[in-house]
Amino acid sequence: MPIHTKVTFVLALAAALPSYAVAQNRYIDLSLGYSRPPMEKESLSTSIAYAHQGRWWRLKMAGDMLMSANESDYYMDDGSCRDGSTGRFAESSLCGPEMAFALRLEPALRIPGIGLSFGPGYRLAADTGPYGFAQIEIPSRDRSWAWMLRGSRGENFVQVEAGVAAFFGGASHEEQEQP
Repeated sequence: MPIHTKVTFVLALAAALPSYAVAQNRYIDLSLGYSRPPMEKESLSTSIAYAHQGRWWRLKMAGDMLMSANESDYYMDDGSCRDGSTGRFAESSLCGPEMAFALRLEPALRIPGIGLSFGPGYRLAADTGPYGFAQIEIPSRDRSWAWMLRGSRGENFVQVEAGVAAFFGGASHEEQEQP
């Protein structure tokens, strides 16, 4: 079994194990953002994440899809993909956007009352490696969902996202933020 499969299994198991010592909450968030590896092209990032959290901690697992413009020699000509160096027809997939996928795991320290969390993370697949992140949640009026802003920085990438988180299970978001 490849090492990345083993690591993914361990990360998924860790995110699924609840800790009943404190009030808990779970959420799913969807975000859209900008990702830029240094020395390479910029990408549109879309993420979906599941998080399990208590008053002072959070464990989050996310999947990213990174999409960037195709900067190869292939181009579209009247609905057909062509090779720029020979002019011959080519597979249409060669003219489409380039895509990469990544899986992230983020244990975080939360600061109740202000919605700030930060910590280390680890990214598998696209630009594999450790990184740091900070996230702020801006609660809505009914406290069952919140706006989310976050930034991540690793050795090989920078990612900035904005999105929405929907809370469910355990204590409400409002109860966890109360001092």
